[in-house]
Amino acid sequence: MGRSILFSLLQTAAIWQLFVPSNGQLYAQESKESLTVAYKLFVNQTPALECDAELRYSGNIAVFYWHDNEQESRMESEGGMLTLHLRDTDPVGTINTLYLGEDRMTTRGSLFNEAYQLSEPLPEQHWTLGSATKRLGGLLLNQATTVFRGRTYTAWYAPDIPYPIGPWKLHGLPGIILEAYDDEGYFQATFTTVLRGEESVLPPDLDFLPAKKMDLEAYQKLQQDMAQELVQRIRAKLPRGTHLSVQETVTDFLERSFKKP
Repeated sequence: MGRSILFSLLQTAAIWQLFVPSNGQLYAQESKESLTVAYKLFVNQTPALECDAELRYSGNIAVFYWHDNEQESRMESEGGMLTLHLRDTDPVGTINTLYLGEDRMTTRGSLFNEAYQLSEPLPEQHWTLGSATKRLGGLLLNQATTVFRGRTYTAWYAPDIPYPIGPWKLHGLPGIILEAYDDEGYFQATFTTVLRGEESVLPPDLDFLPAKKMDLEAYQKLQQDMAQELVQRIRAKLPRGTHLSVQETVTDFLERSFKKP
């Protein structure tokens, strides 16, 4: 049975340190229960992304569907300055898949209208558990914080649903993460409903979507080269004789850094 919630104000409290069990301890026992969790997702990129997202979990596999495939590109002109907000045309959208028992993760996405699939080891996330609690939708949530790939995140997790999963790539707490956000207001995911059952909610083949395969090193290079690649593609589409002057390119990715803490 699903539960609906309303956004509620955060509580503040002192933080105390605890060591969360290692991945092997958390994921050792495969659950027969399945979960489907709906989220409201916000990413303060350019243009800002707001969409309904969904987390599905069965048999130690968690799949997070962004449902960001309906976003459109647009152009703005102000004071002689032309601003392009480009969005790939992608009928599928971004998908993060965590194979908890196998210590690996894949991300399916699209860049310049070309689908890619990133494969990487399940990244470590060192959580600090806080003493703050709150209730949402009848569930008791506990607070935790971590620094992951260049951003500081606060997560609210439910110990009564003891699965170490959450939105996007966030994982590793002793309960499902039902709300998460970073301290700069760039990323926020807030759950709206939780459905629990016993039948699998995952497709039979998670790798059936065609995509260019890449590892983490290739993905980092793709991010570094993206701004220059974008300028080159825009120039190639301009009418002959048109001059494009690029004063500044700004990129701010959800994952800013891949250095291990």
